[in-house]
Amino acid sequence: MPAKPKRKIKRRWGAPWTVAEIKRLGKTPDSVLARRTGRTIEEVVAERERLRRKLPTGPRRWTAREIRLLGAMHDSELARRLRRTKWQVRARRVAGKIPPFKPFPPHRFWKPSERKLLGTMRDAALARRLKRTISSVEIQRRLAGIPVFARIYQPFTPAEDAVVRKYPLREAARRLQRTAATIQTRRRRIGVAKTTRHRRWKKWELALLGTLPDRVLAVRLQRTKAGVAVQRQNRGIYLMRSRPGHGPWQAHEDALLGKFKDAEVARRLRRPTRVVIYRRHKLGIRCFNPLRLWTAAELALLGKQSDPLVAQKLHRSPKSVFQKRRELGIPSLRPARPSPWTAEMIALLGREPDRDVARRLGFRWRRVAEKRRELGRPSVKPFRSWTPEKIALLGRLPDTELAQRLGVSSKAVAAKRKQLGIPYQATVVHPWTKPEEVLLGTMSDDLLAKQLGRTPGAVEIRRNHHHIPAFLDRRYRKNPHPKPSHAAKP
Repeated sequence: MPAKPKRKIKRRWGAPWTVAEIKRLGKTPDSVLARRTGRTIEEVVAERERLRRKLPTGPRRWTAREIRLLGAMHDSELARRLRRTKWQVRARRVAGKIPPFKPFPPHRFWKPSERKLLGTMRDAALARRLKRTISSVEIQRRLAGIPVFARIYQPFTPAEDAVVRKYPLREAARRLQRTAATIQTRRRRIGVAKTTRHRRWKKWELALLGTLPDRVLAVRLQRTKAGVAVQRQNRGIYLMRSRPGHGPWQAHEDALLGKFKDAEVARRLRRPTRVVIYRRHKLGIRCFNPLRLWTAAELALLGKQSDPLVAQKLHRSPKSVFQKRRELGIPSLRPARPSPWTAEMIALLGREPDRDVARRLGFRWRRVAEKRRELGRPSVKPFRSWTPEKIALLGRLPDTELAQRLGVSSKAVAAKRKQLGIPYQATVVHPWTKPEEVLLGTMSDDLLAKQLGRTPGAVEIRRNHHHIPAFLDRRYRKNPHPKPSHAAKP
């Protein structure tokens, strides 16, 4: 009876987990489930640990059934099945003197004859010769203090030349411990290698360049594809492609470049636009940019309508219309806007610094300065130094209010007050009332601070003083309406 062919499992790395696969997590070994579902073991382990299934347990005694499994499979696989760490499984197996599932190959000690070969050739070549790993050869060479092999050109001896003539290329390279390129070069020097005589290009062959793809032309001319491509590129012939519109250019086609737009030339010649652009750049032809002179009728429309509307009528860009109108000094058609400056605003100009007036009116300070200069009013220098009258106000008024009055920042006022050691006597203390304290904890501190006109820090300090917990969402609270400890019972 013929053996039943194995069903090929499709790889499903990173695919969403199905309900059936999730049910098997923790019940089927990770390696078996990974093989059946087409996933990696790491992916199965990560999903199982995410669902908190069959996690590694704490220290516990080893049962007889678990001990019999030691060495029957890899330590990592047995650790996943027994819900133990890999190091616990390995320590128990070593303590029981049980060999691993896949034992290491027997150790081969290095012979003196093998040590003599270290550094005489490349590590990879010596590893193949001694049937050892490259890392083993490299480690042994480093322990012996032998530098890495640096090949110095060694002249060929008559015996080596005989090997070069007798054996094929790869066999000679293997026997002489040289590279295939070195053997090939030596063959050419001693006249052993078969060299192809150079064939000069004929006129009819050069005429075919660019008419066919390089690969097809190389087969027809019995030349290499690289040789055809190099000859074509040296003569500046465009690459022929099998797609339409990529063939060689004719003289009448080149004559159209630069006389019309690239899109129009591409439409006429039935070529892609990017091919036309590439050809024009290669020939150094400037793009088509017709210069339209302005007529008297077109100039008469400037300033009578908006620039975008004039540009749309004249089939020009709005930028060109704007530049021409500005060049002729024609004002734009804009409705007259009422002046935003009132009598109260103008009265402030020249009395306070421009930046303070701009901050108060919501304008830019340059606009305020231009209006002040237009009225011919002198500027007011901003705050420069502390006078005795200004120092006398420190501590008596709040820093923010005094900063607005003097035209400086509140940080500068506070820094000057602290520098002079003046106590802050303008602190306003609002005592807490019972209705306000009842609201503590019924809403967030920020919302209650806005409602009571206090800072969130003050609300938090007062709430902690009465040992009232912070407000939480009602979905996570057992009692949605807590009462402060000091509130009177009904």
